Amino acid sequence: HTLLAAAIRHQVISLAKVGDGVADATYEEVQAFEEVAWKVNRPEQWDSFRAHRPYSLKGYHSRAPDVGAPAPDGVVHSLSSGAEMRLLSTARAVAGSSSLVALSFDSLSCPVWRGFAGAELHRIARSFGVPVLHVYMAEAHPDDAFPSPMQGPVALASELRRHRDLEERKAAAGRAQAFLTHKVGRPVVLVADGMGDALEEAYEARPFRMFILDVSRPDACVVAHKTGLAPFNMGAKFAELRAFLCLWRSRARSGAGRSA
Repeated sequence: HTLLAAAIRHQVISLAKVGDGVADATYEEVQAFEEVAWKVNRPEQWDSFRAHRPYSLKGYHSRAPDVGAPAPDGVVHSLSSGAEMRLLSTARAVAGSSSLVALSFDSLSCPVWRGFAGAELHRIARSFGVPVLHVYMAEAHPDDAFPSPMQGPVALASELRRHRDLEERKAAAGRAQAFLTHKVGRPVVLVADGMGDALEEAYEARPFRMFILDVSRPDACVVAHKTGLAPFNMGAKFAELRAFLCLWRSRARSGAGRSA
């Protein structure tokens, strides 16, 4: 399994490289890449792609929060009870004493997320002591609407369709939670986006995405770092996340030293 994951990782990073791959990809770079990949190379799936990747269409201008901007709030649902909670209050609870918390927007139907990226983003955050709140959202590749062309060794044992109601979303989220818990070797905290997909849209998260929030202020949760549209330049995404968290840790230690 370790060798297979490494092979998938290498292949995806090579195939989904935009530009030189050294930096995370911009929206414009992704949009140009995806138009060729889908409109030109897979015209039979172009309409499905347009419906499921609106942020990757030429001419779309991002409205996702930038670094330094307030993090959007909204309703999330507990997997156990289905109870409504607020995203940011839940994120603060998960953060505990940490001034940072990671929001990981997830979809099990994305082969890159389940192949390596979801677990790797989680591990990077946790390696710097940053707690992670996972948010399960609309499927990236529902089998009944936009099946992934990437199958083979990363194919799911059973299909994931578009969620028709909250119970279906919670069931899919439960599968993702069990999968990720196994991959990272520890329990993960996961909630579900509402059926209106409000948070997925606010964070422009499909197929998966991570945001780091600064929750040190009692009156605001602010975006401190974010990855770009996935699954492009994943090596750069990982490297930039590590660099940000390394700098944050260094500044935190420096501040603690001055306080002492």
